[in-house]
Amino acid sequence: LYLPKISPLFLIAIAFAAYTLSENLRGNGILAVTAFGLVFGNVGIHSRKSLKRFTSIFTNFLKIIVFILLGMIISVPLNATFFIKSLVLFAGYIAVRYLSVWLSFRKMDITRGERWFISLTGAKGMDVGVMTLVIGSLLASSADGSTGLVIPSALTPAFSMIFSLALIFIVYSLVVATFVAFFSDKFLRKEKEIIRKELRQKAAFEDFEHYSV
Repeated sequence: LYLPKISPLFLIAIAFAAYTLSENLRGNGILAVTAFGLVFGNVGIHSRKSLKRFTSIFTNFLKIIVFILLGMIISVPLNATFFIKSLVLFAGYIAVRYLSVWLSFRKMDITRGERWFISLTGAKGMDVGVMTLVIGSLLASSADGSTGLVIPSALTPAFSMIFSLALIFIVYSLVVATFVAFFSDKFLRKEKEIIRKELRQKAAFEDFEHYSV
């Protein structure tokens, strides 16, 4: 049965129950929830589309929570030196992405603008945010001795800088990807132009202009 007000809450309750039960059994709660997600995605469930709409809203809520926690755990240095260094490193990151795209698509019909579009819209999202949050939490816990991790004090500034750069890279990537997507018509060819070029390549007669009209 599908109950509009209860079924979505029941879905979330099962996920929390799977995590809690696995952790209490000295297992891995994250893997338990992942396994539950695989079952949910591959087993026939009534009104799956309605549940997916709810989970997308809940996912956006959890994304907000993750970035709030990142901002609380990671302290970004608000000085010109840090931002200059981070921008230089981010420019190097974009250059490496562009080189990778060029090598991957060098034998395909792709313009320079399209290569830049692919390179600039590779926004770092929740995968990097969650990993940064988890590792940062472990390091914060090791500082007060609540976990078995032992981080030498000499490495603390380096770890702090790494996590600050990870957070600012996420911000840079999201901002750049948003602007590039907004002005996508400046980078991408028109669909009609692509179709016309494909037809030109397939055409084997001289009066192609006459027949294409």
